[in-house]
Amino acid sequence: MKLLVGLGAAAILLAPALTWAIPVPGAIVYIEDDFLPDGDLNGWTPYGNVTIRNPDGNGFDLYNPTWRVEEDKDGIIGWQEGSGGSRSFGIYKRFHDEYIEGGEKHIQAWVRMLSSNWDFSAAPNALTVRLGKDPFGGTDPASPNIIWTEPYWGDWTQLELVQPCVEADETIFIQVDGFLNGYAQVLIDRVDVWQTPEPSALLLLGLGAVLMRRQR
Repeated sequence: MKLLVGLGAAAILLAPALTWAIPVPGAIVYIEDDFLPDGDLNGWTPYGNVTIRNPDGNGFDLYNPTWRVEEDKDGIIGWQEGSGGSRSFGIYKRFHDEYIEGGEKHIQAWVRMLSSNWDFSAAPNALTVRLGKDPFGGTDPASPNIIWTEPYWGDWTQLELVQPCVEADETIFIQVDGFLNGYAQVLIDRVDVWQTPEPSALLLLGLGAVLMRRQR
């Protein structure tokens, strides 16, 4: 409890007023993970010198976090610590991408990354979180093949990568790096990977919309 009170006082956070980014109608959805508070990481593999986890019961209610959507406490995975030293850790998940000419892959994750000194004064960017994709399906977070977002520190935000579709096994990473000398917490909410629909699907959607207008 002391950790979260300190981080909250240090960061002076506003209540999140964010909404889900919903895939466009007809999108092909590959990953749609809400991380319900059931102890299950939904196929994500943790790695590094500390472990991201999903506690049983009430998610991270034990740590009294600021939920991304306060009225919808659907589950959070994450990590928190008061300590010192370098940190490099995260989670990854593989999936098979399908090639669609001109299609785009949208990779999205809601994250919250906060850190403070021992006196609870904010320590921006002491630790940061980023979202990445290895288009070759590797599981080494140090691989030069990984395409990363910019490192992020702060209250809830949605990280996103938009990449061309390919026909291959790919890997999604959520990675935390930095040097801790005080307190820190990273929380991860919903993760989505979806693809723009095929032209034929768009045509059918357009036809359906026309028919619906005619019925009115």
